[in-house]
Amino acid sequence: MKYIALLRGINVGGKNMISMKAIVPLFESMGFKEVSTYINSGNIFFEVDESSEADGNGEDNANIASGENGKIENSNKAFANNKTDNAKASDKDNKTDTLALTERISEGLRDAFNLEIPVLVKEMNEIKAIADAIPSDWTNKENEKSDVAYLFPSVDSPDVVESLPFNRDYIRVIYTKGALLWSLNMNDYSKSRLNKLVGSELYASITVRNVNTARRLAKG
Repeated sequence: MKYIALLRGINVGGKNMISMKAIVPLFESMGFKEVSTYINSGNIFFEVDESSEADGNGEDNANIASGENGKIENSNKAFANNKTDNAKASDKDNKTDTLALTERISEGLRDAFNLEIPVLVKEMNEIKAIADAIPSDWTNKENEKSDVAYLFPSVDSPDVVESLPFNRDYIRVIYTKGALLWSLNMNDYSKSRLNKLVGSELYASITVRNVNTARRLAKG
């Protein structure tokens, strides 16, 4: 299965400097396949060999996820004929998988660079769905700013919109599963209060890319 790891806050203002050239061999050393990166903001594509993970090569991943997966399997047996419960179990299983991958990557980054880097792992199908949700006329150019804020699991809810410090008379905001999308005319920048985001409680739980990058990431 193909995933993307989004690293938050690297190579910004001379802080948390990590070379993307060093990322590829690091990820390969953790057992990931087809590793590649896109630009310097911390976007890493990788694949997981599901059969190897199941056979025990992803032992750390399995140990993290085993307790929750056992609950999921039992739930599926008990509600085998209930599609809603099966769908919920599948969603929980996916969250467990990405959580285990996040833990593995975070530990690898810590060991290699002695840095605590927030990591957000998403399946490529979610990245594509997020890009598809961006209105086609949204751009990122001189007079318009359009961004995608990928949400960490703790804040991934439609209610997150209410915690934004924006003046939504001047900025358009859309929630889609896994992300917040926003766009504004740069003439309204100060009135939109977009600059208040950095000091907000939410800021630590998102990682932002402009729409051009988000669309490119969806292509893999």
